[in-house]
Amino acid sequence: MDYIVIIAAGTLVAMQAGTNATMNKSLQSPFLSSAVSFAEGLLSLLLAMAVFMALHKTPLPKAHQWASAPWWAWTGGTLGAIYVLAGVLTAEKVGTGIFVCLSVTASILASLAIDHFGLVGMHRHAASPGRLLGGALMVLGMILIGKF
Repeated sequence: MDYIVIIAAGTLVAMQAGTNATMNKSLQSPFLSSAVSFAEGLLSLLLAMAVFMALHKTPLPKAHQWASAPWWAWTGGTLGAIYVLAGVLTAEKVGTGIFVCLSVTASILASLAIDHFGLVGMHRHAASPGRLLGGALMVLGMILIGKF
């Protein structure tokens, strides 16, 4: 089931680049278009959270739980905003294929380093020869998609 969710999320990322670029064409403002994307996402998450919490009778986290997160754990929204803004600014110019290909390849390469060194709270997963070959193949795929 996890893999199905991940595949669906990846598909939606490709769609999101196009929907956000289209919103930017209408509003003529990359920052406002990105803000609309995040506002709509926040409302969707709040609604889903309310339904989930009501169905499962789940309480909100306590103050000490909020305070226990390291400072860098609070940057996820900003990182997502930068990604969305980058898509709004570039996806229509280069095409969703190139935008997603470049961003996913960059994500894969960064992920290899994050996993290898156990950064941002992740468990360590060594950058084995197979993983490094996979990263190299992603770069090759990116080159092929960009050239043809």
